[in-house]
Amino acid sequence: MPAVQRKRLLGVANRYPKMTPEQQRRIRARLDVWSRLTPEQRTQARDKFIKLKQLPPEKRQEIKRKWVERQQAAQPVAPPAATAPVQGGSN
Repeated sequence: MPAVQRKRLLGVANRYPKMTPEQQRRIRARLDVWSRLTPEQRTQARDKFIKLKQLPPEKRQEIKRKWVERQQAAQPVAPPAATAPVQGGSN
């Protein structure tokens, strides 16, 4: 593993115990997704990251906004809450 990646991962590991449960869950999920990628997919992801960092801030914000919109659109809509049966009805 390259020194830069090792240093970054060790930094996350050192901060992990102090993170909230939600932050820890997010880290575990992201590591799980990353570990399932092929070496080629990882290289593509790194290349995209580098290209994104080289864009002007306005363009990055636009890309991020579109990405967030797609993520929100993909979220399943929660079903409406069920109503409790009415008590004391006549029989």
